[in-house]
Parts: sequence; C-alpha cells; structure tokens
Amino acid sequence: MSCVRLCLFLAFAVGGRELQAGPPKNVREPLSDVLFATTSKPGSITMPMTPRTLNLEQALSFTTTHNPEVAAERLAVRQAVARSRESRLYPDPVLSVEGEEYRRFFQPSEGLVTTMLRQTIPTGGKRGLAIGVAKGEVAIAENAFRRTLWSVLSRAKEAFYEALGARERLLVASKLVALAREFHGVVSQRVQGGVVAPLEGIRAQVLLEQARVEEARAEHTVEASCQALASLMGIEGSLPTTPVGDLTRRPPLPRFQELRNLGVSFAPEIEATRLKETVAKKELGRARALRIPDVELGVGVAHDGREPEEPRRYAASISFSLPLSNRSRYRSEAARAGVEQARKEQEASTRRLESDLTAELAQACRAQDQILAFERRVLPAARQAAELAGEGYRLGKMGYIDVIDAQRSLAQVSLDYVSALVEYHRALARVEGRVARNLLIDGRSIVAGENPHGKKESQ
Repeated sequence: MSCVRLCLFLAFAVGGRELQAGPPKNVREPLSDVLFATTSKPGSITMPMTPRTLNLEQALSFTTTHNPEVAAERLAVRQAVARSRESRLYPDPVLSVEGEEYRRFFQPSEGLVTTMLRQTIPTGGKRGLAIGVAKGEVAIAENAFRRTLWSVLSRAKEAFYEALGARERLLVASKLVALAREFHGVVSQRVQGGVVAPLEGIRAQVLLEQARVEEARAEHTVEASCQALASLMGIEGSLPTTPVGDLTRRPPLPRFQELRNLGVSFAPEIEATRLKETVAKKELGRARALRIPDVELGVGVAHDGREPEEPRRYAASISFSLPLSNRSRYRSEAARAGVEQARKEQEASTRRLESDLTAELAQACRAQDQILAFERRVLPAARQAAELAGEGYRLGKMGYIDVIDAQRSLAQVSLDYVSALVEYHRALARVEGRVARNLLIDGRSIVAGENPHGKKESQ
C-alpha cells in the first residue's frame, strides 16, 4: 500500500491544479448555440403565400434563416463548439493485463499475472492552454459566421433595392407606353384630318413601338432581379412575392470618421485578425509547455501462482518521455511567426477597410448629389417641358420634334433618377456589410450595438 500512496502523492504533486480541478462544472453554453440556432427543416424552401408583398425586413429575416451560406457557417460554429468541449476532457486511462513465466499454456495459476491501470497526467498547463486555443477557435468560427451573415445580408439588400429599381423602371416604361399611345392617337386624328403629313403618323408609330420594346426589356429586368433576390433568400425557383418599399427613404450619409470607428470596432474582418492573434499566443504558450513532458502514472495488482502463501502483490509505475528532439523549439518558432502574422494581417485589414469605406462613401456621395439635383431641378423642369410640349402640339403651336425630345428627356431623367436612388442604397448596403452595422434602423441613423433585426448584440 505504500507504493499506492506514493503514486497518488506524485500524481497530485506533478498534475497540480489541473488534476485537482477535475472535470469542468456548470460550463455555460456558448452564445452561438443560442444566437445561431435554427428551427428550419431540410428540404425545398417555399415562401409563405400571404402576404403577397415582401418588404426589406421580411427579406432579410428570411435570408438569415434559409440562406445556404449562412447555414453552412452555422454548422461550422457547431463543429468548433464540439471540439472545444472535447478539449476539456482528460486523456482516457489505459488498462493492461500482462502474464509471464508460464510453464504450460492455459494455466494462469502457474505464472505471474499483472493487472495495471495507467493514467497520463498533462503537465505545464497544457490542458488549460488547449482549452484556451479551442475557445479561440470557437470565437473565430463565430466571427466567420458573423462575417458571412453580414456579407449575405448586404448582397440581399443590394438585390432587394435592385428589384425595387427594376419595378420603378417598369412603371416609367409603362407610363411612356401610355403617353406614346396617347400621342399616337392624336397624331392619327391629325393625319386623318389632313392637318399633318402621313410621315408624322409613321414616326408616332415608331415611337410607340420603341416604348413597348423598353417596357418588355424592363419586365425582363424585373424577373432577373427578383430571381437574384430569391437565390440569396434560399428560395428555389422564382420569387412568389412582390418586393415593395420606398426608394426615396434613404439614411443620411455618415461621416467617414464615424464609419472608420465603427469598422475598427465591429468589422468582422478586423475582429478575425484580433482573434487569430489571441489564438496564436495560446499556441505559443502550448509550444513552450511541450518542454515539460507529460507523466504517466500506473497502479496495479500482481498475482504470482508460484507462491501460494503470498500470491498477491501490488505494483506501481511512473514514466515520461525524454525530450531529446527538442520539438518545442520549432513549434515555438512557428507560433511566434503566427503571432506576428496576425498583427500584420490586422494592419493590412485596417488599411483595406479604410480604402473600401472611402470608395463606397464617395460613390454614395456622388449618387446623393445626383439625387438632390434630380429632385430639386431636373425632374420638375423635365415634367414641365413635357407638359408644355404636349399641350403646344395639340394647339398647333409646337412641332413634332419638340414633343419627341421632351418625352425622351423626361423618360431618361426619370430612369437616371431611379438609377441614382438604387446606386445610393447599394453603396450604403456595401458599407453596412463592411462595418457589420445598420445605418438606418426604424428611422434612426447609425445605432451602435444592434444587429440586423434591431436587437442588442452581446459584446
């Protein structure tokens, strides 16, 4: 029994707090298990048939739940969580039975049978460092999920606004068709009355056909944009609902410094480099701990059939590897390089984010300048010119060319106005994808600490 007591004493002395702590108790479930859980069933995805309209909030909510890219990253988080839980476990004990000095086969009572139970004890804090590395990998997986989620939501917003713009262009094209049809009727009456030459009737018919061609082209654009939105939402086939929204409702442009602060604080790309640096430091500590070999302790009972008076004996063992190859040196060098690499990646990511935000913000500024010019000067003047030209032609005070030019100018101005609105929203959607924050929630501009659905995120 003295050997057994000696082995237990060595186990507590070598293992230290790692052995005394035992298995973890009351381990809190990772935040990803709660935030990233989904109740969607596998199979084909279909949109609810009611209501028949689809607003932006509904599109983003459906995309978050059913997009396959988001679902794949969600599963990656679950894998990292499972590996983290596995890292908390101690090495399994080894049970061995050894027999020796048999005079005849199948006669265990005539030989020496030793039954041993061996347990490997991690030393040097290896277990704690391994748990830290696993937690860092969970954080990296959650950050990758967040990065993918915001990227998908950004593209879904772009597709949604593109679909809205396509429908607005279709409305403009339909109005042009109605206007061209009305103008064609007026010209036909004047041709029949002999007021104008038949050539003007042919020109009016050409104008009507051109308007119809533009309307058909706009219809195809609507179908293509809705198909792109349905693909991002995880819907097979065409979009069964009609996107609705107000393109003229746009968030104000934030200042560049505000965007930069948001990006540095919350951008998943920069956060990933910080997490990589933390994990690399844990890896460096684990590599240094390899210099201390793990200890394997064993206790057992030996039965000697050759001595019937005292057949039972107790055995104890202790073993450890000899670090002759000095593996920790090379692993430490690799870990130090990993730490430095993560720092350089963070610096590069910050500069790349600043450059991207500058470009996107400049594009949004140009689109906003165009929108304000259209709303204040160009659109009112084009509408007035078209009305005056049409009325003047009916009264015989203006020529056919003046009417055509006014109509075409109004159509082109309207289409350019819609394109500027769409480009403004798309630029801000890309900015939101970069900084992982909404720029407009319930009419408020830049609300820090909120997710795409307006709920507070835990930091």
